[in-house]
Amino acid sequence: MLYHYLFAIIMLLAATAYFTGLTKSLRIADSLGGVRNLHSLPKHYGMFVLLCSIIPLLIVYFSYMMVEPSLISSMVQSSLPADYQTMTDNRLSLVMNDIKNLVAGGIVSGPPTQMIQDAANLYIQLQEKFRNIISFVIFAIFVAALYTSSKLVRSTFRARNIVEKTINIILILCSAVAIMTTIGIVLSVLFEAIRFFKIVPIHDFLFGLDWSPQTAIRADQQGSSGAFGAVPVFAGTILIASLAMSIAI
Repeated sequence: MLYHYLFAIIMLLAATAYFTGLTKSLRIADSLGGVRNLHSLPKHYGMFVLLCSIIPLLIVYFSYMMVEPSLISSMVQSSLPADYQTMTDNRLSLVMNDIKNLVAGGIVSGPPTQMIQDAANLYIQLQEKFRNIISFVIFAIFVAALYTSSKLVRSTFRARNIVEKTINIILILCSAVAIMTTIGIVLSVLFEAIRFFKIVPIHDFLFGLDWSPQTAIRADQQGSSGAFGAVPVFAGTILIASLAMSIAI
């Protein structure tokens, strides 16, 4: 149950870390005769302790969120009876979907068998076990990081420099993620377009008068023969845009 509130708890721990660093820097400033005797402002010391404490927690938390579904699914799948292990990938995928839907309280493809119910119970047990472990790990990391970073807070510590560099790195990483996502979208569209035009001639696509996209493009798709003339699509788009602009004007 604690795991469901873990992100909110992490934010609360972040506030705790900030005020720990801030309070200690103010205490040091009072003993030295004022904030002017500190290398950085008290808020920089608070931000330093916050970043040192919260960044490891967020890395562990989001990393686990990404690997949890595949990790638990592989463990549950390996526990299925031998006759299920020999199923085709598509049928086994349907079985795993039923198990996950049963865990989430969703709709399954049919009345759940005892095997499906047992697998769902195992999924829940593994989920709770790993979530309890990850919660304990996060709290342990926080305590260690808070203790270590708060020990570094002193009048000569260059907290402002470290905080500014760290924030710059975070902003650069965020920008890199946005750029790589855009590149990934472009490459995905490009490769799918190349695969499409290997099957459908570009002349037929640009000047064809029939649009019935029913052909299977990939091996995992099913479909009958179809027509991919884009003229009806272009004409429909122009018509809808013209009507919308006319109403707007």
